[in-house]
Amino acid sequence: MSMQAHDRLVTSAGRRDADLDGQIQELRKTAADLRSVKDRQRVVVAGVVTHRQRPPTAGGVTFVSLEDETGLVNVIVSKGCWARHREVVVGAVALVVRGRAEVADGVVNIVAERLYPLSLASPSRARDFR
Repeated sequence: MSMQAHDRLVTSAGRRDADLDGQIQELRKTAADLRSVKDRQRVVVAGVVTHRQRPPTAGGVTFVSLEDETGLVNVIVSKGCWARHREVVVGAVALVVRGRAEVADGVVNIVAERLYPLSLASPSRARDFR
């Protein structure tokens, strides 16, 4: 999936979100690009949802894995972010995620602030685990 797929991004009302388009252009990163981001740097990533995990020991935090053309992206969705974007996170085949990078010991996670659905030409299903 190419990051150009954001051209199909629309708001829930069916209109393009021009502000989001500008942010995506400025902040977008592929999985490969994340190797060079700084801790707490604001980024936008997009990809096909491959997994959603909500372990009972995580205190309501959900872990989402996205795959783009360069690799995998780990996304951390807080309990509050999940509550605000539950319908999108549960129903979307692919997501655009705006958030902050969390970099520790060479591992990069994206802490989600906003999540948007991303349309794909050929839908697939994520593997969801609890």
